[in-house]
Amino acid sequence: MAPAIVTQIGTILGKPLHPAPARGEDLVSGVMPIRDAEPLRFAAQGDTLLGLNLAGAGLTDEQWRAITRLNGFRGADLQALNLRNNQLTESPLTAEMRNLHWLDLSNNQLREFTPPPGAMQHLDHLWLHGNPELGTPPPEIVAQGRYAIVEYYREREIQGTEKLYEAKLVLVGDGGAGKTTLRRKIKDANAPMPGKDESTKGVEIDIDQYRFDGKAGQPFIVNIWDFAGQEKYQPIHQFFYTHRALYILVENAREQKTDFDYWLQTVELCSEKSPMLIVHNEFGDQSRGLFKINEFQGRYGEWIKADARVNFDNLRGLEALVNAIQYHIQELPHVGEELPRQWAVIRRKLQAMSGNIPYISLSDYFKLCAENGLPEPERALSLSRYLHILGAMLHYTDNDWLEQYVILQNEWATDAVYKILEDEKITFETKGVFERNDLKRIWTRPDYAAMRPQLLELMKKFKLCYQVGDLDKFIAPLLLPGTSPQGYTWTPDKDLRLTLRYAFMPMGLLTRFIVDQHKDIAEGQTLVWKNGVVLEWNGARAEVTEQYRVNEGTIHLRVQGDKRKEFISIIDKALDAVHSAFKGLEVEKLVPCNCPACENQPDRQVSFPLSRLEEMRKDGALKIQCEKTPYHMVNVVELIESVFQRESGLGHDIDKEPAKTTQKKVFLSYSHDHLEAAKRLKTQLAVQEKMGKLDFWYDQNIEPGARWEKVIEEKIKEADIIILLLSPEFWASKFIWEKELPLVEARYSQGAKVICVMLTDNDFKETPWAELQAVPQLAGRLTPIDQWPNEPKAWQTVAEAVKQVL
Repeated sequence: MAPAIVTQIGTILGKPLHPAPARGEDLVSGVMPIRDAEPLRFAAQGDTLLGLNLAGAGLTDEQWRAITRLNGFRGADLQALNLRNNQLTESPLTAEMRNLHWLDLSNNQLREFTPPPGAMQHLDHLWLHGNPELGTPPPEIVAQGRYAIVEYYREREIQGTEKLYEAKLVLVGDGGAGKTTLRRKIKDANAPMPGKDESTKGVEIDIDQYRFDGKAGQPFIVNIWDFAGQEKYQPIHQFFYTHRALYILVENAREQKTDFDYWLQTVELCSEKSPMLIVHNEFGDQSRGLFKINEFQGRYGEWIKADARVNFDNLRGLEALVNAIQYHIQELPHVGEELPRQWAVIRRKLQAMSGNIPYISLSDYFKLCAENGLPEPERALSLSRYLHILGAMLHYTDNDWLEQYVILQNEWATDAVYKILEDEKITFETKGVFERNDLKRIWTRPDYAAMRPQLLELMKKFKLCYQVGDLDKFIAPLLLPGTSPQGYTWTPDKDLRLTLRYAFMPMGLLTRFIVDQHKDIAEGQTLVWKNGVVLEWNGARAEVTEQYRVNEGTIHLRVQGDKRKEFISIIDKALDAVHSAFKGLEVEKLVPCNCPACENQPDRQVSFPLSRLEEMRKDGALKIQCEKTPYHMVNVVELIESVFQRESGLGHDIDKEPAKTTQKKVFLSYSHDHLEAAKRLKTQLAVQEKMGKLDFWYDQNIEPGARWEKVIEEKIKEADIIILLLSPEFWASKFIWEKELPLVEARYSQGAKVICVMLTDNDFKETPWAELQAVPQLAGRLTPIDQWPNEPKAWQTVAEAVKQVL
């Protein structure tokens, strides 16, 4: 029998509520499922309402307030609340809602969310993504997933808060437009003009060098990023175009050659439409003619705030420009956000250190955090991940080489990378190919020399180069010749073709793809040029070429071989992964016509948008007409299936790419209390991984911003071998017990191997997994690793067990 309050809630919403499905003995979590067309649910014990699932109910703030005012609605009793996919603009929590364990507020219109005092004691499942106007918590925290959100609020409760009055100013535009002059004059109107040989190479960054009195009555800090305009730098710069910034596009008003569409579309894609000012640099007596900013605002949106004319020779217009900068930068949505107090303290200390040293070791970073109220490494890493996404520093926790250092000076790192791109030998003689000796020749400064392996990894991280097999040879696709290697030709042989057409093509798109897919490049990973690459896989061969144009650039795929459909699906999926870095990128996939007039033509001119074909198939339309005489009618389904497999549609239902070898996918499940043990096991299996026998994965590989649960679920489902690092903390982990182990059990029943590793003494024998033979064995007896007299030998024994399964 439902409590009376359930009927009253249904009356307010105009929809009935149904009992939550039981999950074992857990009624409450049954209100949390997220499925399309899921009926509204409730969970109760007697007359006590424990949970509500009102996902997709069209719930407004007013309706929710009406629900909370109902007699019998006791917020203190609620343990689970799913309000996903509604129209809420305000936090729905009342002061008494302090016993929630699950709360889903994703896909609403929230502008701010702050839990009531004491709520974080139990609230360990919190979803907030899909609220585009959300200012608190910061989007950098939301992007890291629900665990980071929970950790952020708990830190606020522990430490208190401090408001942030700081922002990033990004200067973009063609080389020679006057960005460096503007950067200097903003700080000091009387600063000297740069000399003719002082053009920016790469990026110049002024951290905390410009302050003014903000409207909140305290100093406002501006960090200025001055990006060089040369084409070869653009692919790197895109990594630093962030949304928490004010952008200034500087035009050389004397020459008036700026491609405004290119710059506006680049900033639009890479910064999520952050506000922009356009500055016309009027050299000498030059006065900028008519500039119709309203036309650009009409095409791109109101994020283009204003334009200004300035003459740096006589300072005409400079004061008005500075006033406009100060006004708009204080209007950024994150200004005044509340950070955990110790986070702010540690950040200031790191900034102070950055004036003297370019980087610190991870151990020194942990020490600094411990001295300032963050003694646990995981809490310190939550801060480093936030500062990394914010752009305040660089710390790649998903890379074995890079995670050991926190880079305090972004400019120091980018300068090192630019030295490779600017090296005359690599650019003009070897044309994009270099060796480790070249790194020694170029990175000679002591601070660079000590970090050569890390800087090389950083180049790989920026998708600028890849290593050729195990050779001491590296290729930077951006510096390769623009034409294919001499002697190379593509001979058509039942080619499958697909064209990707871009309304706007960001620079470096194909470069990213080449670096991502370098292991499959033909002829020992060397059949590659700046605008193309040839890939091989399981007997299939593919040519991927780019025709770069800002408007309507294209990428062409030609694939041949027995498994060409599987291969084209894999390539399509890989390109989609590249596209995901550019939010809002418009890509149209074109399928070539296969009618009798087109099928045997070497360059088929007629093609159909794949999205249109899919829509026609969905609506039951069977035929589409070729645009080429004699205008054959073509079967829609056969067109799609002429390129993609029947079961895969767009190639996205393929669970995984078939392996080239017998390589096994290994998934590691462990408690974060034993992260060092997890890393030790990864190191122990490094040889097998480098030889291609296994692909080792654990949650340290998750990219910032990825959906943690979804990634972990996918990795378990595709694992051939699953390793469990057993400890009391492992069994105590709610996520492992409720989320990971059921997936592991399902995968085990499908044939995956499960290896239980006894890390420390625990209650393994009382669990359902006790039927499995665990390791390591010492003198024929199962002995936890921490009890071995020779711990390296214990890890070697574990590795041998894994190799035996391989």
